[in-house]
Amino acid sequence: MVDGDGLFEAEAVTLDETKFRIDKGDALASGGSFVTPTIPYQTANPPVDWAGFEFNFNVDVTAAVYNVWVRVCIPGGGNDSIWMSLDGGSYTEGKDYTETQKVDGVAQYEWRKVGVYNNLSAGTKHNFRFYPREAGSKIDKVLITNLTNRRPVGM
Repeated sequence: MVDGDGLFEAEAVTLDETKFRIDKGDALASGGSFVTPTIPYQTANPPVDWAGFEFNFNVDVTAAVYNVWVRVCIPGGGNDSIWMSLDGGSYTEGKDYTETQKVDGVAQYEWRKVGVYNNLSAGTKHNFRFYPREAGSKIDKVLITNLTNRRPVGM
C-alpha cells in the first residue's frame, strides 16, 4: 500500500483453482484477464479457513475506515454475490455486488464498494479473502483505500 491505497490485479493473487480460475481475452478487463468462480452452484457461508483467492497487504496509514472496492462484471442477478473475510474472521457477504450495467447487451465492468473495515493501524499486515457464493461474476481488480470519499473510475 502507498499512502493508504492498495490496488491489486485479481489474477495476480493467490488462487485456489478449485474455486476460481483466470480467464483471458476480455478486452474490457484490465490486461485482458479476470478471475471468475469455477463453482456451478450457490455456496453457504464457508468455514473461515477456506479461501478462494486471497492476498496479503501491509497498512501504511492508520485510519478509522478502509473501504474495499472491486472492479467487477456481473452479467445477471444469479451471479451477484461473493463472500469476503479479513484476517481469518467470519465471512460476510459483499455489499453492492449486484448486476452491472449493459451496453448493447454486454455486461460492463464497474467499481463496487463491497466492504468497509474499521481501525486498521499503520505497520500491520492483513490477509483478505474472497470465496465464491455464486458463479458467473468476473473480478478484475481490488482496491483497498482509506480515502472514504474516493470512488475509483476506469481501469
